[in-house]
Amino acid sequence: MSLHHLAATASRGIAPRSASQPPPETRGRADCQAEADQRTNPLSRRAVGLLAGLALALGGLTGLTATSPPLAAAAPAATSLTGTLVIIADGPAGESPYRLATEDGRLVPLTDPSGSLAGIAPGSQVTVTLGSPAGTELPDAPPPARGAPGTPDRADAAPVNPALLVAAAEVLTPAAAAPSPGSLQPAPHTLDIVMLSTSGTDRFVSDARLQEVADNASRFWSRESRGLVTRINLGLVATARYTTANPAGPCSNDAFDPMFRAAAAALGVSTSQYWHATGNSTNRRHLLVFFTPDFIAQWPDECGAGGQATLGRDLMSGGPLWSEYLVDYPAWTDGTVIHELGHNLGLDHGAATPQSCVDTLWDGPFDANYPPVNQAACPLAGRDYDDWHNIMGSGNRSVLSFPESSQDDVIISGVAKAKLGLITPGAGVVTVSPTPTDQTITIQQTQTQDRNAPQSILLTETVPNCGSQVHTLDYDPYVGGVRVFRGPDYRDCQTKDLVYWADTVVLTTDAATGRQYLPVGQSRLTQSGQTEITVLSTTATTATIRLHQASTPPPVSTLTVSPTELLLPAAGGKGTVTVTTTQGHFGYSLNYPGFDYSIKQSQGGGKITISASANNTGVERSATFPITDGTTTVNLRVVQPPVGSSGSTSTALKLSRTTWNPGKGARSVKVTVTSGQDVQVTQIPSWASLGTCKLKKNGPTQKETFCLSVQKNTGPARSGVVRFETTANGQTATADLVITQKGAKRG
Repeated sequence: MSLHHLAATASRGIAPRSASQPPPETRGRADCQAEADQRTNPLSRRAVGLLAGLALALGGLTGLTATSPPLAAAAPAATSLTGTLVIIADGPAGESPYRLATEDGRLVPLTDPSGSLAGIAPGSQVTVTLGSPAGTELPDAPPPARGAPGTPDRADAAPVNPALLVAAAEVLTPAAAAPSPGSLQPAPHTLDIVMLSTSGTDRFVSDARLQEVADNASRFWSRESRGLVTRINLGLVATARYTTANPAGPCSNDAFDPMFRAAAAALGVSTSQYWHATGNSTNRRHLLVFFTPDFIAQWPDECGAGGQATLGRDLMSGGPLWSEYLVDYPAWTDGTVIHELGHNLGLDHGAATPQSCVDTLWDGPFDANYPPVNQAACPLAGRDYDDWHNIMGSGNRSVLSFPESSQDDVIISGVAKAKLGLITPGAGVVTVSPTPTDQTITIQQTQTQDRNAPQSILLTETVPNCGSQVHTLDYDPYVGGVRVFRGPDYRDCQTKDLVYWADTVVLTTDAATGRQYLPVGQSRLTQSGQTEITVLSTTATTATIRLHQASTPPPVSTLTVSPTELLLPAAGGKGTVTVTTTQGHFGYSLNYPGFDYSIKQSQGGGKITISASANNTGVERSATFPITDGTTTVNLRVVQPPVGSSGSTSTALKLSRTTWNPGKGARSVKVTVTSGQDVQVTQIPSWASLGTCKLKKNGPTQKETFCLSVQKNTGPARSGVVRFETTANGQTATADLVITQKGAKRG
């Protein structure tokens, strides 16, 4: 979690819960999403609905209705596609969360079994290489919509396009960064509201109640934004039609597009007022769609969420959101709207660890898969709403649950405040790392309205073999004490898969009550064992915390593999490599057709024996095996020539080098490829380039020298494969050169 992932917030008003009161065990409708999401991978459940790319699919269209036009003639076959990455969160189990919005208005569904899209920020411009068979047809751009504004047509069935298989992805332009905190200026937001029904005329919420919804949201976000959201004004109001002629129920991801087109058309407003080609609008305008439980019941699919929204970027963002409207539970409805508006403003969910993890897995490691993959980790599936004091989490345990309680007793977290730019290092955020001398720090309660007061501690630990682990500490007297959060972060091997799943994971400290704060006098160690956290004292507005360095981190490991290239006899045989590491043990991935292996591990390393039977394929057999100790990875290259080649690879395909380890700067190297026929390059990383420097032929043998270059690496270490290929007598031979480039140093 880099610094912009931190936050702390405030809440004032009606008398708070008793500090010792544990969260009620009843779960509101918004919690149902957590139950539904237990069947899906954490990265397939992003914290909020459609992102930047939905804008491309819908932006700029006026007078739209719930009608979805049929596909026109098939587009030409494609092997790659470029557009804006869209992530749909809180979607049904088993549905891919990925979409690609293209410049011509298509919203193309993608499936990503290889994980090529994991870690790419939504809103990034990307090119995806399709793994679908040649001739894959892409859906056409939608023609202009029918119907005049405010007069929606019949809701026709929307065509369902099959998801395209992603084989690889390249980021062309990263998602735009949020503006600097200093550039944020106080301004009002507008909330347009549309009531959706099958008739298109059912006005099931009174004008006075709609005004109350806007006023309650205004009161909450004005307070939590420290006045940067000056007010949320009720804007346009209308009714719109959406019928069972569309098979996508209103809670499904597939309904998002036609439902909001119908809503915008009913208002007579262009969808670009709410989202456009680069993401959510920056005009602070939101489109809220309400519908009732009876309306949902007309579709067979169960609704697994109480609301959904697009993920914005900052406090200037607008966007679409929907909420189920419960007549008898107004506080639940208001809390859901406030929660979804938080997503429009760029916030993800507030998760919590279960009570079962308190004793042995208080601070991880974590596993958010269902069922869990790592039985030795703290299971987080279905817990992404369980921060019960945070409106982005289990405000569900209070505002969003039954019985109702006051919105003034719910806040956003310190991480959310920093993410929104409300607090920064030196102005609200105290940044620390373990030191030999104890650090005693006093922070203000997170409810303070003084943005410059120290109110959130950001603790960063460097953990060998795992990167950087980040914790934040807030003092929340409404909850009862100091709250300790683990922050999902790409640099943290234990939480990198939780990014976009939640902004924070609050650590539960009592197995019996589910208490989510650290009492005075109780000490807890961080997962790395480096820091002991103790709350020394609290007052009504401040907490004093001691950070004690419990241990120093072990030295960074070294890993060697010798040799790094193994040549096996064509007639069959085996070879052995020696592995040494300061980490005690190493991991490997050795499954490859044609090769068998055996491992002998001991403290500090071991030996790997690779064997193969006779190679009667007529072409060279080769494979690259990664060996890792958690910090460093070394690639082992194994080659076996075909029978009849006299033990040499020259009659098939031979490289002058099979590995290259350039530094982080732009670098070049020459590679000579020896073959009996022409050679082609069939694979190369996007950050590398290749050209022919020299070609020499001597009878049936040719030697081609390539000039290989890599770009400067400003990110973490990276690796890729350059694959050479040649074909003769119907047989194809390949040879790989593995590039491992050092990364830029991280501060």
